[in-house]
Amino acid sequence: MQDHESGGHEPTEEELERRLQALLGSGPDLGEVSLPKVSDIPPDDEVETKFKAISDRLDEAQAKRKLPDVPEWNYKRPKSNRGNSSDPSNYRGLGIGISIGYTLVGCMVLGWGIGWLIDRQSGGNSYQAFMALGGCIVGIGMAFWLMNRGGSQ
Repeated sequence: MQDHESGGHEPTEEELERRLQALLGSGPDLGEVSLPKVSDIPPDDEVETKFKAISDRLDEAQAKRKLPDVPEWNYKRPKSNRGNSSDPSNYRGLGIGISIGYTLVGCMVLGWGIGWLIDRQSGGNSYQAFMALGGCIVGIGMAFWLMNRGGSQ
């Protein structure tokens, strides 16, 4: 256990009580505590005059530095031109976009898978890349077809 600053041992309750009484000024003085004398504390009038002087200087500084008036602001939002209708045709574009994405990815994965099966049967390793490339080309073609078909409806 670490030694305390007071003397290397844990203070007892009696020592702690004597210290507390000395700090409060109601018990014997231990010599360690020096309480300020009442004559050292400035009177309230003196403190009040200092606060008043500081307050006056602050008022003068604020009077010298005039801030502009706050402009009036219109906090209301303008109304939106869009309606809140939940017409199913509003979601048609989203459906077409998702279909195009699935078509692109699906064709590429399907081509790669077919190439992998061919390579596995034949023991080579070149069909996988060519079939994936072919799947990409087919997917791009189908994506253009879906875009044209979706735009014409």
